[in-house]
Amino acid sequence: MTLVKSTLETKIKEALTYGQTSDPESNPEDILNETSKMIANAIHEFITSGIVQTDVTVNLVGQTFNTTLGPGVVVPGAPATGKGTGKIK
Repeated sequence: MTLVKSTLETKIKEALTYGQTSDPESNPEDILNETSKMIANAIHEFITSGIVQTDVTVNLVGQTFNTTLGPGVVVPGAPATGKGTGKIK
């Protein structure tokens, strides 16, 4: 999923509107806490909805590994390269 700026803007506006339209008899500290929590959640959801893509290089050349087939398998050849994709947590 890509980051959608308009969704973040909408969520922040909802939080600010909540703060502006809260019952005047409400505790101001409670309104501030809830508004800031809503904004923090909007930012968190925005950031964690992103996907990170990167190039990856793994160099295991010359390393020795034991396997179920027997001891000491040496990795030959050149470093492996590829592309990686991950989710932001």
